[in-house]
Amino acid sequence: MRDTEHFRHFLYFLFKGDINIYLFNLFIKPKPAFIRPFIVLFVALLNGQYAQAGPCKVETVTDGLHLFNSAGKMVVTPNNQWVLVLDESASEVKIIEAATQQVLTSLYLPDLEPGGLTLSTEGTKLYVSGIVNGNVAVADISAPDPSQWTITDIWEIPGDFGAMLFDPNTPRLLVTDRQVQGVRVLSSTDGSELATLSVAHCELPSDLVRQGSLLFVACETSNKVAVFDLETMGYRSGINVGTAPVALLLHPTLPRLYVANMRGGSMSLINTENLELIKLNLTHPTLSSPTDLLWLNGTIWILDQSAAALVAFEPRTEAFNSSICTGIADKPSHLAKVTLPAKTVIYAAHLNGVDYMSIDIRKARFQPQVLMAGFDPILLDLGDTTFSVLAVIEEGIAELNAVSIEQNLDGGLEYGMTLVGSIPLVVEEDRQIQGLVYEMVIKIPRGAFPPGTVATEVMGLPTLSLFGDKRGQFKIRAWDNAEQQHSYPEWKYGHWPINETKDTGTAATLYHYGKRGPRRALPQVIMAGFAPMLMDIADTELTVLAIVRPGMAKIRNVTLKTPAGRLFTAMNQISELPNGDELYEGTVATQRRGQPLFPAEYEFYGVWNDMFQIVVVDEDQQTHQFPDFRVGLYPEID
Repeated sequence: MRDTEHFRHFLYFLFKGDINIYLFNLFIKPKPAFIRPFIVLFVALLNGQYAQAGPCKVETVTDGLHLFNSAGKMVVTPNNQWVLVLDESASEVKIIEAATQQVLTSLYLPDLEPGGLTLSTEGTKLYVSGIVNGNVAVADISAPDPSQWTITDIWEIPGDFGAMLFDPNTPRLLVTDRQVQGVRVLSSTDGSELATLSVAHCELPSDLVRQGSLLFVACETSNKVAVFDLETMGYRSGINVGTAPVALLLHPTLPRLYVANMRGGSMSLINTENLELIKLNLTHPTLSSPTDLLWLNGTIWILDQSAAALVAFEPRTEAFNSSICTGIADKPSHLAKVTLPAKTVIYAAHLNGVDYMSIDIRKARFQPQVLMAGFDPILLDLGDTTFSVLAVIEEGIAELNAVSIEQNLDGGLEYGMTLVGSIPLVVEEDRQIQGLVYEMVIKIPRGAFPPGTVATEVMGLPTLSLFGDKRGQFKIRAWDNAEQQHSYPEWKYGHWPINETKDTGTAATLYHYGKRGPRRALPQVIMAGFAPMLMDIADTELTVLAIVRPGMAKIRNVTLKTPAGRLFTAMNQISELPNGDELYEGTVATQRRGQPLFPAEYEFYGVWNDMFQIVVVDEDQQTHQFPDFRVGLYPEID
């Protein structure tokens, strides 16, 4: 580890602008040019199967004393702790503990032949529908110990029920009913009927999904998808698809609905905006009887019953890839997934129980990306003697070599940063990105900087931002073992596709970054950036990210804006991070396939202050704006 005295001298002279006073030979040097081709070749040999998914290992959930008779539909609790599986023949819900992959207990369903199940939004209530003779069972599953879960009510409702969906807007329950050839809308508090959505020739409704006010229903023996309007409770359309549609899956960001056609051996694709069929039959040699669909890491996994296998479909290219997961037990019927800290596990229910597998695929660009950077604290008190430069990097295909902070001065000044943990960044609905957190702790003399903005008062820069391509500003550069690199805050648009890699990535092996920086009376935007920083022409969305630390008052709003003050987009809190800070996210731009944002490749280096600012306002009307790294009277508070 480098002597901390180097840090102090480095920043002291750097910010004073007299960099020639302090020359040092501890810089991180790139590899000599003559060995770079050998490094690239070596990494390519190790990772030559970039686009090929690794084989999955199929294992069986231990059922112990709770033997399965006929495993069916499954749901996962919001905390990813429990997998609830219908055992249709036994009239039970088997409860699997995700951490141990074993059935801990079961919940008996009196007077019910179960056909479907769903959870309330908070995951404290379970609803189970009955086939043939109807009825709906309601269970209280709020207790931490599932052996304490109890059936609290049985609603006596005639019908032949199947798939269920909890609609939180009212709230209400949406339940397919074969008797009415459609869907029953029930109160989630007492089961009273609110409406019936029915249409002739929607025979054997088997699955349903909701997008906005529209409800899509798979009509298995009618070979169509029926569309209802939940605002008017009226029928909108019937879309002819393949033979025997049994499962529906919505794209998380695009107006696309994927339909599994069990006896057609195919998928159909529907545009959910104009309710028109895009493609009737998407086929694959392995597919003969697809029964369920699951979204994972930007890929649709299709469960085929006859082949007892999972087949991967890429929505970005609208084509199947070479990934196939085989070895699942006889006649699998339903899928579920659990997101654990270091991996995602897929569950497949079959005739004799439940199998589980980890799909060893990580989605990444070839190049690393410095997604965010900033300072902690970014409101520096006059009496402070340390602060940190922080950066969050998304790893590319190859392992990171190093991360450095560099100043735009003659001589190529750069100084290394230290890996200190990982941070969960949910920037897309279909995949979770674990960012690598790098830090450089800087010591300064007490009162070293005058009050005001560091960029202007100390550095004399014509901007509030210390990050950029102007002379004297700084960049955060990350490069990997294949000599691929990216520098923050450079945002680029062009050909930066996402690829598959077998490894789980470095972030999956690290503890979450938990360092708690000083809290001020004012709120602070500690770090900010965009995801992706390398945007591909096929990407559908550009997201802005910010890590915010509340002050004395609760955060009221966080907004991305231009320096002129025009509001660009509101940002929403999506999680609280392990160190107590809050992660905010907002959509900057969206694009559709074939309609790129720019007509040609595009680069922008003056992202912060020149183009964008992020403003946080709390309930006491106190504000802070990123990228303003400011010095003043900001004492630490408890």
